[in-house]
Formats: sequence, structure tokens, C-alpha cells
Amino acid sequence: MKKFVIFLAIVILMVCGVSYTYLMYRVNSQETKRQNQAFESYENQVVTGTELSSVINRAMDSNSKNQIEKQKDGTYLSNTTNSIKVEVKMLDNGKTYSMESLVSQGLDEFIQYYYNVSFKCTRIDYHETTKKVSYLLFEQMTTTF
Repeated sequence: MKKFVIFLAIVILMVCGVSYTYLMYRVNSQETKRQNQAFESYENQVVTGTELSSVINRAMDSNSKNQIEKQKDGTYLSNTTNSIKVEVKMLDNGKTYSMESLVSQGLDEFIQYYYNVSFKCTRIDYHETTKKVSYLLFEQMTTTF
């Protein structure tokens, strides 16, 4: 009788362990899907400078919440799980700017000059391990003149 109770307890613990693992997988999967949808909605879409500043703020907030480390120059380090980088390729001068450089130069000034300029998200990359969005590239479509 004791052996049966011990066997039954072990089986129940194993079922609980497998169930917990599966539930955690589902929660992580749903969270990844939710986070990705926030950024994937911009893929191949034309947005204004104001909307682009919102994307940059969302990425900066995500990196901050996920405690992504920064380099000495203030740029976020890429990791293999949950970091996000946004770059903006400007048609005006042909340069590509990181989100950190735009924020450090003043996102309000960016909005002031580019609020009605069109940008298109031309590239989205994902982390290999977690399949979360890791990189977005926006290219300026119209000039400010």
C-alpha cells in the first residue's frame, strides 16, 4: 500500500511539473506574440515622424524595462533574448541614426522637423533564441523641404 501511495505521489508531481512547464511555455509564447505585434504592425508601413518617435519611445521603454545594459556612449547593448534596436536612415543626408542618438539630440526637435515626413519600416530582425523583435530599420521616404 505504501509503495502505491509513493508511486501515485510521484506520478502526480510529474504531471504537475509537466503542466507547469507547458503553461509557462504558453505564457511566454503569448507574451512574445503580443510584444512582436506592437512592432510588426509597422513592417512595410509608411508612418509619420510623430509615429516614428512613438516607436522609438516604445523600444527605449522596452529596453529599460528589460534592464538591457548600456555602453559608455549611451547605446544599448544587443543581447540574444530581448533587446530592441531602432535605426532611422535619413534621405536628407544619407546617414543612419540609432534611436539613442535621436533621443540624445532631442526627440522633441526630431518631431518638430520631421512630424509630417514619411518613413517606411523596411527591415525587421528577430532574436534567434526567443523569436522576439530585435531590430527595426525605418527609411525616410519624403524630404523635409
